[in-house]
Amino acid sequence: MTRMQTLCIPTLLVWFSLLWGVLPQTAFGFGDCIATSCTAPPLSCTNLGPTSGGVSNCGTTCNNGTFNNYCQVTSLATCTNLSAPSTKICGGVCSYTKPLGSCIANPALSCGTGETGPGYSYYCPAIACTATAAACPGTYTGYGFVLPDDPVYSFPTVKDSDGKPLYPNPDTKDFLGLAAKGNVVIGDYTSDAFKTNALPNIKPKSPDNPNSKTQAYVIDPTDADLGYYTGKGGMMTDSQGRPLFDGNYDQQDKDGASPGIKSDGSPRKFYESSLDDATFKSKLSMPANSTVSIDAAVFTNHALAGMTPGSLIVNGAIVSRDDGLVYNGTMIVDHDTRLLGGTTGQQVVLPLTLHRPSLVGWKDCSPAPCQ
Repeated sequence: MTRMQTLCIPTLLVWFSLLWGVLPQTAFGFGDCIATSCTAPPLSCTNLGPTSGGVSNCGTTCNNGTFNNYCQVTSLATCTNLSAPSTKICGGVCSYTKPLGSCIANPALSCGTGETGPGYSYYCPAIACTATAAACPGTYTGYGFVLPDDPVYSFPTVKDSDGKPLYPNPDTKDFLGLAAKGNVVIGDYTSDAFKTNALPNIKPKSPDNPNSKTQAYVIDPTDADLGYYTGKGGMMTDSQGRPLFDGNYDQQDKDGASPGIKSDGSPRKFYESSLDDATFKSKLSMPANSTVSIDAAVFTNHALAGMTPGSLIVNGAIVSRDDGLVYNGTMIVDHDTRLLGGTTGQQVVLPLTLHRPSLVGWKDCSPAPCQ
């Protein structure tokens, strides 16, 4: 996901610049108008009225007060001498007292309401005190992990404080897998926004496109008829004789030996549909500025690219060779546990993990970090 966030930065900058253009600067505190500054005349020790009328630099009335009850420290108090003689703002003797501060438990207390233990003062570590544990949040549960198929820690068996399942059981829902022999593109690839922000991510690196990460790679031999057998730098195969694709999705693909075309006869690039642009746009459904949600496991042997107007949520999984996703906001991927084998023995025709995770050890912790 690090790469996807990196690719998103140009889009975020564009979005912010547009937003900045329509919001008033004073909403962020910029400019010369700061109403918290008062130009009231200063008060003296002989005129200690509680306030003196003034005018802020925005032209509104304000009050500037001077009080004689603040004790200025002239001799610092120590932990062995918590009080020290001091003076007030306008003269006069006062006594400054060093606060003990909060009591920090040592060692840390577990999550138990009213539990007490030895501690020390925040300001004066040499002074002992008694710490009391706070109540645990009501949402706290004893175990923060889940192991699919485990008889104790699988999804249906982990309960909350009310005895209800803490996590939804995905085995009660339909599973959708979307797989493409070519590429998967989210959104309108005909838009200027896509061509400016997303398309450069699936083109080779060059002086004009320095941030791209696509590289040449070995393809499945059956992808040759789709145009992916382009070679790299004049070399059609790698050292083991396997066919190569140069990683440039912004070029015309093929139908067997013939150049790829759309339904209107215009050239078709790797990331484009076989439909002409007008027909494609008429069938496109994309919210104007809200979150896009995909409830499926999405697989492609090549590029997964696109641009969403808001945040992107994938409830399932995404698997691709190259990544050209750009989104405004955040991206959340909720992995479907059935891709790890699940609890019903279903056969999912998508890449699975090489092995199941195993529990090495665990420690029951309060909401505070484990020591």
